[in-house]
Amino acid sequence: MTPEELTTLVAQLEADTPASGAYFGIFQYGDEPDASFIKANKAGLKLFAAEILRAATQVEATLAHETETIIPLDFEDATWLDGDILVHYIEPVNYSAASQPEAKPRALFDRFSDNLQGFVLLSFGVFLLISLLVGIGNGIQTIANWISG
Repeated sequence: MTPEELTTLVAQLEADTPASGAYFGIFQYGDEPDASFIKANKAGLKLFAAEILRAATQVEATLAHETETIIPLDFEDATWLDGDILVHYIEPVNYSAASQPEAKPRALFDRFSDNLQGFVLLSFGVFLLISLLVGIGNGIQTIANWISG
């Protein structure tokens, strides 16, 4: 579809769908963000789709722009929007899921700091264990000295 056709479709969806009867929300039912679901009625789905389609008309312009790298979504006055998760913007890309670039390897400092944290915690645990054993040993020796004399 051309941007003009998308704009016409967005206008038609918004004209045919009263916001007063719409409901749309993204909710999280677990501890992780991948445990999410959408609760919506037909009108809410249409209004949310209209906002996503409006963003689709701006993808080419945003990708061509040097400093504008996101497409903000306008849900400020959306009384029909609810939920635990609110999507504020879209970051357009020029690749598909199949041709997605590989993730960048983590920086050496990040890996080092992760390993350092584990090492410090392990060292502290070993120190506490040794201190406990030495303390118990000294305590037993002190008791034995009292008994013997």
